[in-house]
Amino acid sequence: MVYYSVLSNQSTTSRTGTITIGDQTFTVTQSGRQPDISVKPSPVNFGGLKTNKSSSKTVKITNSGAAPLSIGDINITDSGSFSISKNGCSKKALQKNKSCAATIKFSPASTGQYNGTLTIQSNDADTPTAAISLQGIGI
Repeated sequence: MVYYSVLSNQSTTSRTGTITIGDQTFTVTQSGRQPDISVKPSPVNFGGLKTNKSSSKTVKITNSGAAPLSIGDINITDSGSFSISKNGCSKKALQKNKSCAATIKFSPASTGQYNGTLTIQSNDADTPTAAISLQGIGI
């Protein structure tokens, strides 16, 4: 039986090494530390709201990864009934387990179903653009 240990990789890049035991060589690869974006709630559902009224919900963006999360632009694509009323996240860097918030406002002009998408750009390699569904009903 052979035991070995490798110190954790504190870099943001992967590293590879080999270990040779007898006539066999094994490759060991460690991933680098990476940021990981988490957005809650997802989706953001405003339910029913009377026309010409408005309602706001806060979206929390958290870095659940080990490296700093750099947040870029935050935008909404929709029919014009959703907007960002407070943005405490664009162009920010979040350390591990840190969060910021953005407030989304829903203001239906007429009755019917409304849908939109909140997009958050970041340096998360797995999710460079987080897309959060926005939903509401004008009543």
